[in-house]
Amino acid sequence: MDETARAGIAAAHARLLADDRLQFAFPDPLPATPPPATRSGGGSWNLDWLAHLGPVAQVILWGLVALLVLGLAWVVYRQLRQAHRRREGAVEAAIPPAEAERQAARAGALLAEADALAAAGRFAEAVRLLLHQSLAEIGTQRPRLLRPAHTSRDIAALAPLPAPVREAFGAIAAVVERAVFGGRAMGDAQWQECRGFYARLTEPAAWAA
Repeated sequence: MDETARAGIAAAHARLLADDRLQFAFPDPLPATPPPATRSGGGSWNLDWLAHLGPVAQVILWGLVALLVLGLAWVVYRQLRQAHRRREGAVEAAIPPAEAERQAARAGALLAEADALAAAGRFAEAVRLLLHQSLAEIGTQRPRLLRPAHTSRDIAALAPLPAPVREAFGAIAAVVERAVFGGRAMGDAQWQECRGFYARLTEPAAWAA
């Protein structure tokens, strides 16, 4: 390329740079603006604001969250437990009238036998017979409740039993424990008391409580 051509190119380049309608220098790009600390479109919460809290405030906040979760778990547990009890009550079929009459007849016969033992002064045996009949009554009313490993004290504390039944059975069991296993003397007054508790345990109203 000769000198004339190079001079022409230089002059054209100078005219191009001198044209203020054209921009040859560009500023650095601005930094991207961070998204606001709000809920994102994905449905999760931005928790960056927790970093600005002090350690004590964070502990208090997470403690409140834990209490809320425990409270919700307790409510769910109570609901499930009540539903389970309702299902158990629905599964246990009502005793047919004929069977109820037979049970009442057997209970009357055993009570007469216990009265005869008490009349003969054999109060401990009479009370023990009432205890066995009380167990039979509970087994009839709640067929799947009793277990072979249950003691009398365990049965008296079973939550599925109505409160009047638990109290009556517990009173009879306590007398048997003192008289039969503890060797304490027993008279007609204790017998009549146990007889009253047995009558209370077998009342339909006690099981409906």
